[in-house]
Amino acid sequence: MEEIIAAFTEAFKNPNWLEVAGIITALAYVFLASRENILCWPFAAISTTIYMYLVFDVGLYLETILQFFYLIMAFVGWYQWVYGKKNQQELHISRLTQKQWFVTISAGILLTFSAGFSFDYFLNNEDAYLDAFTTVFAFIATWMVVRKILENWLFWIVIDAVSIILYFNRGLYFSTFLYLLYTIIAIYGFWLWKKKYESRNKFVKLS
Repeated sequence: MEEIIAAFTEAFKNPNWLEVAGIITALAYVFLASRENILCWPFAAISTTIYMYLVFDVGLYLETILQFFYLIMAFVGWYQWVYGKKNQQELHISRLTQKQWFVTISAGILLTFSAGFSFDYFLNNEDAYLDAFTTVFAFIATWMVVRKILENWLFWIVIDAVSIILYFNRGLYFSTFLYLLYTIIAIYGFWLWKKKYESRNKFVKLS
């Protein structure tokens, strides 16, 4: 416990301002996404560009690939959310079916072990399986955000909790705190989206 406190104290004394900028823009993205605000996507583009450099610098190569994917998805997400509204076919919150749950989880686990084994065996990458888990399921969860699938927040709760360990192990202490906040926001996001989903479905049934 003393080591953890000492690590955070040192981080606050000598902050990495690039990491701080990445955290601020990343928090803005997650909060705006939880509110279904389209401005989340520009903040996503900025934060992912910063984090691409940060995670590559500490040897999290799968996370680097993930951040690049996030950057692409920021533009895709913007297009999806704007395109639907322009055609009066606004993208509404939806849910996974039982079959989609099974396929998603099964594919995620398989890809996690495949990627984790590859990076552990060929690159002797520290925390290879944790890195693989967060990367693979973040790919899945990000696409679910773009498609406004409610369960994306359940995925993010688990991903963010695991990322707390991953970033702490690599000495990115501000980012460790960020992922703690992410976990809280993801819980809030799930509650808010679920409320909106149920409210809209109730309205559709009555109309």
